[in-house]
Amino acid sequence: MDASRQIPVVTGRVGLRLPYRWSRMSVRTAGDTVTHTSSRRRPGPRGARSLSTVRTGERVKELTGPEHFRTARWGMHNAFFGGPERPAHLPDDHPRRPLYRAERPGPSRPSGPPRGIPTP
Repeated sequence: MDASRQIPVVTGRVGLRLPYRWSRMSVRTAGDTVTHTSSRRRPGPRGARSLSTVRTGERVKELTGPEHFRTARWGMHNAFFGGPERPAHLPDDHPRRPLYRAERPGPSRPSGPPRGIPTP
């Protein structure tokens, strides 16, 4: 998981053993099109990058069961500092966020396997 701020990345990696990576990230909006770019800083692999573009559509008024499941945020269960203790529950409580239909206007770059990440 990429994040643009170094302190949350270090805190998540050390304290919660989350697979955060410090990355240079940007989100650009032009009309109904949103483009997200990311390139890894540390820890590597350096040069790994992504580009994703979507065109937003109409707002979803009534969520189906799967849509609600994918967008609801209940919290996280995790053990701290890699210890053997039982995982703690960290609740996440906030108002429901709006969900919009979207489509990919064309192929995102780069095509093929991600650059800088070894293929399994």
